[in-house]
Amino acid sequence: MHPTIRHGDVITVEPAVPANLNRGDIILYRLQDNFIAHRIVNIKESDRSELTFILKGDASIACDGPVKTEQVLGKVICLERDQRIIDPYNWRVRIWSMFYLWLARLKSVFELFLPRSLHRQQIRAHVAEILVNSKR
Repeated sequence: MHPTIRHGDVITVEPAVPANLNRGDIILYRLQDNFIAHRIVNIKESDRSELTFILKGDASIACDGPVKTEQVLGKVICLERDQRIIDPYNWRVRIWSMFYLWLARLKSVFELFLPRSLHRQQIRAHVAEILVNSKR
């Protein structure tokens, strides 16, 4: 969930009724032996009124697999970073997350056009060269 939730952040999770969750909410769920906090991007309801959540990390390009209601542990209501309380639903946090996702997508586009044999340093130099040449 970087940049919204970073390594070392402490998240506060409250129990949530799955029917009361909405798109944009960050939920904590269990996947086998792992606990994952991701944002709801879609909610699907089956013919038998069973909910399935489609989730995605803020920096992820692809969505996670479907999450069933019994996997949901609760809704993230706040996080603590460097002894500060942060609201993960604040508009500034959301804009930063969207910008970060845009950068991740831009990086993947660059990687399509660059030879795979280039190392990270060579890629930076190559991108810098492209930017300098485009200004001429």
